[in-house]
Amino acid sequence: MHKLLQRQILRAFGGSPPDSPQLLELLRTVDEAYAAADDDRLMLERSLEITSQIMLKKNEELRHARDVAEKAKDKVERADHEKALLLQEIHHRVKNNLQVIVSLLNLEANAKGHEGFRSYINEATGRIMSMATVHEILYESGDFSSIDFSTYLERIAKNAARASNVESNLVFRLEPIVIALDLAIPCGLILNEALTNSFKYGKGGDGTVRLSILLAREGSKIVVEVADSGPGFPPGFAMAEGRGLGCALMASLAGQIEGDVSFENEDGAHVRLALDLKRVHA
Repeated sequence: MHKLLQRQILRAFGGSPPDSPQLLELLRTVDEAYAAADDDRLMLERSLEITSQIMLKKNEELRHARDVAEKAKDKVERADHEKALLLQEIHHRVKNNLQVIVSLLNLEANAKGHEGFRSYINEATGRIMSMATVHEILYESGDFSSIDFSTYLERIAKNAARASNVESNLVFRLEPIVIALDLAIPCGLILNEALTNSFKYGKGGDGTVRLSILLAREGSKIVVEVADSGPGFPPGFAMAEGRGLGCALMASLAGQIEGDVSFENEDGAHVRLALDLKRVHA
């Protein structure tokens, strides 16, 4: 008989219960209920013990997995940071190397003293500096996938003005636009050729080159325009008829980036580059 039931009988009857078949049957039923309750309690305790062990094990596994994930995340972040620093240093060195090339070319031009040779060198150094400017901006910004087009165009124009040794007045109308990196150098070279042409042939009556440089969205296009107030292009001028390296370079570069270059005379020479917006942000 269950111990708890024994204590209850002792308390109720002071000893053995009366010899009654009905009472004995009741006591047997209560005893079985107590035994069943003990079995259920033991099973529950064992189940809780097993569940607790499983949970502890799972928690340990989760802590280990979390530690592994955090270490992997830290490793990836360090690798990304090191990669960014390396790319930044590469762009810095490329920019410096290009500037060294420009310096060497300028020394050679000064040594030769021939005006025609110096003119060719100036054009070459302008092209090189337009490429160096990309690496300079990338180094400063830390963004190696795209570039602020307006900043890029303004720097190229100011560099070209300084290199031309011509009195100039630059007016910028530049909308903030970011372009994909693969477009930056071709666009910069096209702009540099247009600027070089304006500084050579776009002087006004007082000898000053007045330039308007536009960057804007027009519908589904991005438009870059260089306009001077000089005498304009020769009558009948067209890109296909241009025989100079600059004209051929602009045509080739425009084709590479799926852009359109056009030439107009409107109170001076206007060079206009149009790019598809989808291509710009690709």
